[in-house]
Amino acid sequence: MALKESKSDSNKIKINKTNVSALNKGKREAARKKIMDSALELFALKGFHTTTISDIAEHAGISKGLMYNYFQSKEELLREIVIFGADTAIYSLDKNRDGVLTKEELIYFIRKTFSLLRKNRNFWKLFYSIIHQPAVIGLTETNISDRLENYSKIIIDYFQREGAEDPLNEMRLLTAIIDGIALGYLMSNDAYTLDKLKDKVIKMYS
Repeated sequence: MALKESKSDSNKIKINKTNVSALNKGKREAARKKIMDSALELFALKGFHTTTISDIAEHAGISKGLMYNYFQSKEELLREIVIFGADTAIYSLDKNRDGVLTKEELIYFIRKTFSLLRKNRNFWKLFYSIIHQPAVIGLTETNISDRLENYSKIIIDYFQREGAEDPLNEMRLLTAIIDGIALGYLMSNDAYTLDKLKDKVIKMYS
């Protein structure tokens, strides 16, 4: 006589499947991050063209074959790194996602940007070093431009509402100030000066 599966047993099976699926997803995401971190470090230290898939796999502690289960090429890997960096940098802009930047949101964005620099200094130091490599610029220019286009428009619209004479150049000035301070900090690791400059930037736009 066949045993009848209880509702409780059925629910347990579903829960176990869900747990296994979540565990597998977590392992896959952890492996992807490890590969991306390894590639970022090697691209920065050796250069994009000099670094091979085998180099990245070895540095990440995985086989070359397994590497291809996550990324089809080092170009794809590079684009993923650049997209991740760009998305992280601009995520805190327009906090409520309504497409309209307020003064409070702009100040929040400035604070968050400097906080990210301090929290993940090594990542941003490596990130900045690879995106300025001539070989990388041509491969990732479209990816960065697509990400930054809406970001730039939101800031330009903000300065226009604030009555700026030249909103476009106001946006360029703001981003140049932040980029310049970021690069200076990443090269010197002077946290005290970073905080002082952050306060000055916030005062400029308050």
